Amino acid sequence: MASQAVRAHARTGRNSTPRNTPSPRNTPPARSNPPSAPPEAVNRRPKYSIAQRVHCLVLQGEGFSWREIERRTGIKQPQQSNIKKKAFDRGFRPDVDPRILDYYVEDELRTGRPKKISLDTEQQLLANVRADKADKEKSSEVFVYKYDINLTSALRVLRKYGLTNVKPTRKSDLDKRQRLARLKFCLEHQYWTLEDWKRVIWSDETSIILDQRRDSVRIWRDLTKIYESTVIRRR
Repeated sequence: MASQAVRAHARTGRNSTPRNTPSPRNTPPARSNPPSAPPEAVNRRPKYSIAQRVHCLVLQGEGFSWREIERRTGIKQPQQSNIKKKAFDRGFRPDVDPRILDYYVEDELRTGRPKKISLDTEQQLLANVRADKADKEKSSEVFVYKYDINLTSALRVLRKYGLTNVKPTRKSDLDKRQRLARLKFCLEHQYWTLEDWKRVIWSDETSIILDQRRDSVRIWRDLTKIYESTVIRRR
């Protein structure tokens, strides 16, 4: 009897766990949110307005603590010291003149990256492009070699002054005989009606160019100077 009770208790213990309860092995791991960036990584050097900086100097002159100044202006303690030092380095003397000029607290002028191409080089490049027909047809690689600049800089200068690499304007080359023939045709048919022109069959025309690709020549010109003499090419 005792052995039967023990076996019954063992069976009861094995079956006491509900079947719907997932085992720890099959339980998916809990998802954790990615750590947020620290405040100093988001805004390491806050930009304070001129009014905030002037307010900071005024409160410093009145003897307020840096905590109170930060509460009123939002400027941290290190920036408070920098603002005061910059103002005194630029001539601010509250015991002599309590006025706070913008010059005392404004940022220094940043010149940015130095230009790789001087103004003289730009003017020489533009004068070369605008000189005559042959110079207008030169590629940007020619200017790179001639003025010892990179391709990006050459294209930037040309587009800065409104120059674009486009196809030249085409103009037919008519001699005197052809002009007289066209004028005669126009005078003879100037009074034709629409019904008269409907009886005319117009044949298509085409031209064949050997040893080169059609419209392979491109020129540098201003988009507004489409009919300038140096950008017109005869057919």
